[in-house]
Amino acid sequence: MRLDDLLPAHAAARLAATLRVVDGKGVALEGFVLTHAEPEVFHGHRFLHLQASAPDKVLDATDVRATFSVTWRPVEAR
Repeated sequence: MRLDDLLPAHAAARLAATLRVVDGKGVALEGFVLTHAEPEVFHGHRFLHLQASAPDKVLDATDVRATFSVTWRPVEAR
């Protein structure tokens, strides 16, 4: 997710992310973990890197849809 137009580069922000994973029928799946939700720079642009993981047997057994929900707020200077 590109951050350049969403968050000012000079301002600190606190990010929070959650993960919800469902199968092809919309049934929630267990065993998935949000493993990465960090801003990073790639080719001069800022992106939010989101990643989830699960045991291979879970991924092999079904279709999955992962939905990441991300919120952020500015960190006020003290």
